[in-house]
This record gives sequence, structure tokens and C-alpha cells, in this order.
Amino acid sequence: MFAELLAPHCASAQWTEPLRIDIQPVLRTGYAYQRLDKTIVCGDAKRKDSWKIDPRLPSESRPTERDYIGTDWDKGHLAPASSYGVQLLCDRTFFLSNCSPQNQALNRGLWREIEDVVNELAVQDGATVFAFTAPLLLPDDNGVVTFPTIGEHHIPVGTHWAKATLTVKRDKLSCIAWIVPNIEPPHGAHHLDYKATVDEVEAAAGVNLFDWLDHDTEKRIEGTK
Repeated sequence: MFAELLAPHCASAQWTEPLRIDIQPVLRTGYAYQRLDKTIVCGDAKRKDSWKIDPRLPSESRPTERDYIGTDWDKGHLAPASSYGVQLLCDRTFFLSNCSPQNQALNRGLWREIEDVVNELAVQDGATVFAFTAPLLLPDDNGVVTFPTIGEHHIPVGTHWAKATLTVKRDKLSCIAWIVPNIEPPHGAHHLDYKATVDEVEAAAGVNLFDWLDHDTEKRIEGTK
């Protein structure tokens, strides 16, 4: 299984800060972990669109902006800049480990709607949202994983994108997750058409996200679409 090739997941350590990118060398990018609330999302940060290399990735496979030049792919944010009203955090979303090649129409349309849904959950009074985002390489109906690469560093183009969230609000817990093909969505597509379970995202990405929950609660909410 492809997920077995990825860097190991370190349980709940990823959720100790508002933005954490765990490097995944096979994907030439990272997995994004966000802890969001109203104080993090709201603010007057200005998006600078100044992308930086991440020295944590091996030099021979480290993405640069040149890898995207002349392609039809956007630098799709994993953790979006729109989630951060604090300038320092907003700027941190522009490391190239926090992006992956994403279909332009998807990035600028349906995926942005998904990002807006997560931000709207986070700005509710008393709410904290834990969000995970990753590009995926999933097999086709014949069980074969095929994908193009871009640039001199051969950046894999994910077949799908995934996002999974846990919202904690006044001791009430709820999850919502999506797995979306990395293609132009059909006309009229809605983000709810791509709902998945957290369990499905975990299996595809090789992670165990909300493992601090008691077993029965984790099983119940992570298996609900």
C-alpha cells in the first residue's frame, strides 16, 4: 500500500500549534495539521504570495517555484493562507512544503469552498477546529496507481486531495471530511458531493488523526460521513 511508504505519523503531537507541516519526502511536500479558532482565523494579515523553499526536504528533490512554471497546475495550499489572520502564521503558509500541484479549476473553486467551510467552523464562538490536509496517490479501478510529475524535481501530482476535520465546541464533537479527485470538478459540483469519513482519509493517507479521543467516541465520529 502506498501509504506505507510515507513518513511515520506521531500521534497527537501534530496538534500542538496552529500550523504544522510534516514532511513527506515521497510526495516532495508535507502533510498539513492545523489547530484553528477565532483568534487564529480573524485578523488583518496580508497575503504576500512569496513562496520559499523548505530546507527540511532533501536538496535533490526539494521543490522550487520553477517546477511549476509552464505547467497547468496551481501551487495548491495544504493549509490555506485564509485560515490565518496573524501575519506570521499567514506567511508560514507560503513554504513550498505546504503546497502540491492542484488542478486550477479545483483550487480556485470547489476546494476554496471547502477551505471556507473549515474557516467558518473555526470562527464560531467557543469552537476549536483540528484540520488535516494531504495530497493523495490512490489506485484506479484496476488497483494501479499512476500519476504525472512536474518540474526538474519531479513533483508528484496527486490523484486526489483530502481534508479531515474535528470540531470541538463546548464539549460537543463533530467531524467532516472530503476526498476530491484532482481534476476539474463537473459543472454544478458541490463540496458535499465529495464527503468522506475520517476513517477513509486516514486509510488513504496512512495516518491516525484524532487518537486522543476515547476509543468508542473515535470509532463513532470518524466512521460517520
